[in-house]
Amino acid sequence: ISGRISGPMDRPSYDVSINIQDFPLTADVYKVLPKGAQKVWDELSPRGIAGLSIRAERKSQSDKTSVTITIDLDGRASFEYAGFPYRLYGVNGRVVITPEKAYFKSLRANAGQMQCVFSGTICRRKGCKDFRIDIHTVSDLPLDLKLYNALPKSVKSAYRACQLTGRADIANGAVWRGEDGIFKVNIPMVIKSASIQHEQIPYRLERVNGEVRITQQGVIIRRIVGWHGRANIGITGKVLFQDNQRQVALNIEATNLPLDFALYKALLPEMKPVWKLLAPAGAANVSLTFNTTIPTAVKPPGKKAESNYRLEIHPRGARFKYKYFPYELQDVSGKVIFTPGKVVLNPITAIAGDGKVIINGTISIKEPEASARLNIHTDWVRLDEKLISALPAGMVDVLKIRPGGKVSLDIKTLKLQRSNASKKVAVSSKPIRKPLAWSWSGKISLDDVAMNIPAEVKHVRGVIDGKMACEGASKTLSADAEVFLKTAMVGEHHFRDIAGRLKKDSTSSVLRIEKISAKAFGGRVEGFAEVNFAGRGKYGVSLSVEDVDLAEFFRPGMHSSAGHRDIKGSLAGNIQMTMTMGQPATCRAVGRLHISRAKIYKLPILLGWLNVIYLSLPGDSAFHTGEVRYFLKGDTLIFREIYLQGSAISLLGAGTMDMKTKRLNLTFLTAPPRKLPRLSALSEVIKGISSQLMTVRVTGTLSKPYFKTQALRDMETTLRELMEPGAETNKK
Repeated sequence: ISGRISGPMDRPSYDVSINIQDFPLTADVYKVLPKGAQKVWDELSPRGIAGLSIRAERKSQSDKTSVTITIDLDGRASFEYAGFPYRLYGVNGRVVITPEKAYFKSLRANAGQMQCVFSGTICRRKGCKDFRIDIHTVSDLPLDLKLYNALPKSVKSAYRACQLTGRADIANGAVWRGEDGIFKVNIPMVIKSASIQHEQIPYRLERVNGEVRITQQGVIIRRIVGWHGRANIGITGKVLFQDNQRQVALNIEATNLPLDFALYKALLPEMKPVWKLLAPAGAANVSLTFNTTIPTAVKPPGKKAESNYRLEIHPRGARFKYKYFPYELQDVSGKVIFTPGKVVLNPITAIAGDGKVIINGTISIKEPEASARLNIHTDWVRLDEKLISALPAGMVDVLKIRPGGKVSLDIKTLKLQRSNASKKVAVSSKPIRKPLAWSWSGKISLDDVAMNIPAEVKHVRGVIDGKMACEGASKTLSADAEVFLKTAMVGEHHFRDIAGRLKKDSTSSVLRIEKISAKAFGGRVEGFAEVNFAGRGKYGVSLSVEDVDLAEFFRPGMHSSAGHRDIKGSLAGNIQMTMTMGQPATCRAVGRLHISRAKIYKLPILLGWLNVIYLSLPGDSAFHTGEVRYFLKGDTLIFREIYLQGSAISLLGAGTMDMKTKRLNLTFLTAPPRKLPRLSALSEVIKGISSQLMTVRVTGTLSKPYFKTQALRDMETTLRELMEPGAETNKK
């Protein structure tokens, strides 16, 4: 103890100092301190042992006593400031407490591995709550519950939202409260080998390093970089609290990010429907800009947090499978941009099967409907069962596409729409889901494709150019498309330069194939066809042929009679046919053929979509001209008239053939050249030429016919057989 005392003893002036070594900072000491010193004690909560110097001074009798307390710390004491309750141990330095303020400069302390240096000032004037703590350096600060508990209430929510663990360094930070009475924080942290998982994007990052600044408004992420598996992820942004709401603004850049279920769980709720639409897999480079405002107070009923985001995905060998075209795209590259309610493909390139695909356009997921508007270009893609099953049902129903061959697409506009209508039926609370509606305009190229439209057509090579649309069921299909086929094969016959137009109105069940034209058998084919999808489905066809080279019908190796290699001539005619799909018994057809400048030994008969059968004729002589009229009813082919002229023989006949068994029942009259009239005039002249006529009855089968030739004996029976072929069938 040292000092001086002077003046009257009842009111002396003095300057006295008490210096204490190894002073215990205990409750007993607290009790004897002046009230002002007790206030400082309460704010610092000291413990341990320190050096203590107390100087009491009153310069004159009229002055108040001024007490200055100096605490010298040599590492044996600890402090925990009330405004930031984080106890520091091993404190070194000096704390000075005066009537006006308490201050300390460059105190050094630790808490476990954490080391820190800080200075500060605390106002002690009456009614003053100002203070300032300057954090010069902090090293190896644990990002744990202890730090969370020490943070100001206004900051805790933002800190908790980041779910930080690990350690951090701090340089040049501060905690203070000024004249406005607002608690303020500015703590720049350098995060080291930490982990972070923000509650808005619950995707944990490990080995995180970077800079974060904590302020009274929230957390500012200057730049942090971390890892999720093999993915490198960088984040900048902020989480702020203003006006009873939390504002989150984040920018995330990631490379080699796995497109897996963990990422799906981390997506915002409004992003997840898009993920389900595309079903991505693999890896990608990702850029996300995310902004949202979340009320921290009680939200009004039905009010959702307002979010705005832009997610760019640059796939790296990824895979996509769009829900409404479920054909997996592999090795995807390009750019996919997600924004609220919308996805933009800008564009993407992928492999579909063994062909390249380029897609750009927009996919919308706004409730209550999901839709897409896309542009698609592909190389040749193998047409397998997977691709066919992915095609819209209406298109498959109409074209009856079969596996095999390849297709390429140049679709200028593809629109897809799925509605989640809110209408409900009485027996169920589930909403009615409308079928997928689709439309496209552009070109579809075909190479060696097989389909049934409704005839079986194989080895199709060409282009369908136009537009189609469908509300789901094939009866709602609308179509207006030009068909240009270089080649196709119907049955065993090759056609080339095929053209036509597909036409169908959405309100009609009938698909028309108009203006059919083609080159076949050295001649031309023209006509039209219709398919009615109502009921079980029915189709009809009307075709005409002209200038057909008969040699094409009997080219070597195809149905020619042995020894006859000089087939020639021209064929013209027409055929009309209708049939219910899958029910041959309902087939009805009528045909008429004209043969000229010919040399033939068998008679070609055109059926339906130019299917051809070859009817053996009596005798070995060639025929040069002729006409055939026939009618198909169910399984019975009725030849109403077969009229042929040759250089050695004339032939007039009629009869039937069973299409199932190919059994024949034909009657012919033969006569010298140009002696036989047409069937319509036969009854008038038959008596005059009967001596020159022979009767030939043909039985057996198409492939093994049996010919029985005899003189005309029963004229009445023969006339009836010729005039009324298929009489039994007609009665039925």
